[in-house]
Amino acid sequence: MKFLVTTILFFLPFTSYATNDSKLQKEAFIQVNQQGIDLAATIVKQEVLKDIKNQILPPIKERSNGVDVEIPKSILNVEFGTVRLKLINNRVQAFIYIKKAQVYASHIKFRKKVLGATLKSTCRDTTVKVKPSSPLAVTGLVELVALPNGKLKMQTSNISFGIPSSAYDVTGPRKCSGDLGIGSLIRTILKKTLKKHKGEIEKLVRNQAYRTAASFQNEINKQIPFQVPLSLPSNEFFSNAEINLTAKLNKITVRPQSIHIDLDLDLNKKTSKDVLLNSEPKIASASKIVAKMGLHLDFLNHTLREIHQSFQKDFELEARDIRKVLNTTSTSSIWPDLNEITLEKTYLRAFVGMAEAPIINASNTGTFNLNIPGLEMTFKAFKNELQWFDYSRLTIDLSADLLLNEDEDSYRADLLEVDLSQIEGSWPFSYVPTFELVDVESAEILFFSLAEYLNAENQSFEFNLDLDLLNQYGLSAANLRVNSGRYLEFSLFKD
Repeated sequence: MKFLVTTILFFLPFTSYATNDSKLQKEAFIQVNQQGIDLAATIVKQEVLKDIKNQILPPIKERSNGVDVEIPKSILNVEFGTVRLKLINNRVQAFIYIKKAQVYASHIKFRKKVLGATLKSTCRDTTVKVKPSSPLAVTGLVELVALPNGKLKMQTSNISFGIPSSAYDVTGPRKCSGDLGIGSLIRTILKKTLKKHKGEIEKLVRNQAYRTAASFQNEINKQIPFQVPLSLPSNEFFSNAEINLTAKLNKITVRPQSIHIDLDLDLNKKTSKDVLLNSEPKIASASKIVAKMGLHLDFLNHTLREIHQSFQKDFELEARDIRKVLNTTSTSSIWPDLNEITLEKTYLRAFVGMAEAPIINASNTGTFNLNIPGLEMTFKAFKNELQWFDYSRLTIDLSADLLLNEDEDSYRADLLEVDLSQIEGSWPFSYVPTFELVDVESAEILFFSLAEYLNAENQSFEFNLDLDLLNQYGLSAANLRVNSGRYLEFSLFKD
């Protein structure tokens, strides 16, 4: 079972992170508002809280009004209703309401001595129902504590539950056999005797509240460290890989209107074959939002450094009709050497590599600036005796403005504008040109021509969040924006 707490991540601006490994410290937190707390209460009711069913109560032997009463067996059933959670004094106050409670006795024995003779009766099918005049609930306080191992401790206290004496309604007995009959005295004694179960019923209900808290804690701890995969579909830029974001609890603070949980994060990379499909974008109304989820740009850049290892150094640009741009006649303006050599194919092939991880910044307008230092473009030419060989290389420092668009659980970065801050040409050691000139101005024109072809082929970069954790509870993500130019933020809402 994966609980709500595993799905509501809101990333803080970083205070620090480690640069020599993938361990990050205190750069994330969960912030759950009242709607999210109400949703958590619903989950507790639906998936954790168990009704008391067919609980056998201890036998009762009682003497009342000169009559010996024996109830050898009675059965308790309690159906719980709504669960409500309220934040108070740095703790969570829980209310578990009783929807229905009743005790059933299949048979009750009565004995009474009259003038030396023993009169006996057995009454069958008697039910006592709890019908309070106002809603009846078991209440308690829960303190949320993050343990040193990152797990959750729910410390319960002040569990309280009491049944008013006036809340009992006795139905039956259906029939009685024997000498004493079923007169008003027997009914009065029966009702009085069954009330002896009051303390036992209250104890069982309180124990069920303790068990519910313990079960909720155990189910959450089964999911710690929380797993939030980031899928990177296979395309020209990245191999099909997945970055696993894992989170452990660091500190929990109950505030007047929200629960704030500091997290410690780890990044781990693994191979993935699953890619989520896109769908129409969603906009969430404020009334449905249960929490916020965000990603600070420092963490995003750290993630880019981690996934840079998945970058395929020499991927080929293969957009439709790209050979028209890479024909040797037009590219000879960059490399006049092409006019001096004989090639068996009249076009070049272009391969791209990325020497360093890109760096991303953002603005409040929702646009991003992606800096890619040392983008390497290798061009291959074809000779029969050499086949495809490394002909020349361009090293480019570029800056690209991107607009992040949202398709539900998938996000797409569309290219707005590209600026080349530096471009240099070079030759591989394996090839000695006849004419060494590389015209960088013409190379810049070539680069933008290639970019136009890629853009026409809709070669945008997409990434996916594995939001099965959200979907399990009918949650979706929407309202993507950049907050203060520091982090991505979007809302989690209930469908």
